[in-house]
Amino acid sequence: MPPYRVLLADNETYERTIIGNIIRADERFVVVRDDFSDGTGVAAAVLRDAIDVAVLDIEMSPLGGIETALELAEVAPHCRVVFMTAFNTPAYAQSSVRLGAHGHALKIRASETLIPQLLQVMEGGRAFDSDVTAAAFEAFKNHDLLRREIRAEIIWGSLTEREQTTASLICRGLTKKEAAAAMNLSESSVKKHLDMVYRKANVDSNVALVNALGRLAQPTSGG
Repeated sequence: MPPYRVLLADNETYERTIIGNIIRADERFVVVRDDFSDGTGVAAAVLRDAIDVAVLDIEMSPLGGIETALELAEVAPHCRVVFMTAFNTPAYAQSSVRLGAHGHALKIRASETLIPQLLQVMEGGRAFDSDVTAAAFEAFKNHDLLRREIRAEIIWGSLTEREQTTASLICRGLTKKEAAAAMNLSESSVKKHLDMVYRKANVDSNVALVNALGRLAQPTSGG
């Protein structure tokens, strides 16, 4: 029931101010937190401050909106997620839907559409700003599988070229010694690369690494 508790994260201070003021102008919402310039610490704040809906900019650094939404899906599934972006592109739309986000709003239309979208989301619906995002939603049904695929892509993209090669070889079943020979490196160097891969993927075994990377764990020829 209103008032709904909102957390706002955007890498631009002035945009947080503008969006925050739009939300504050409606008595059905209360902006509890608007001090996040990226997703770092958002999940903890959502749990601590009983946040109902997180409004997240997609383009944030170091922890972007997509990565933050993935974290929220795991630790705070009760919290609705609405992405805010300045760009209405199919890629952003599909990312929103594939993550199971509840809404996707355009900043340029926020003064007119954001409150109705937030209300729709809080009433149990999904609110997408355009026909592009609505079509994308219909195209993706298996959110759990696609969420794992996106997480794998994020992990893979965070790896250096050497780390990707190490991960591919290890996921093929090679030992560290065999991977070292294939990469013309010392076994200790391969272990360092693998330790970093484990850390980035948040895993502690080769089996868990294969599960985390999914199809990306299958190396291409020459990998």
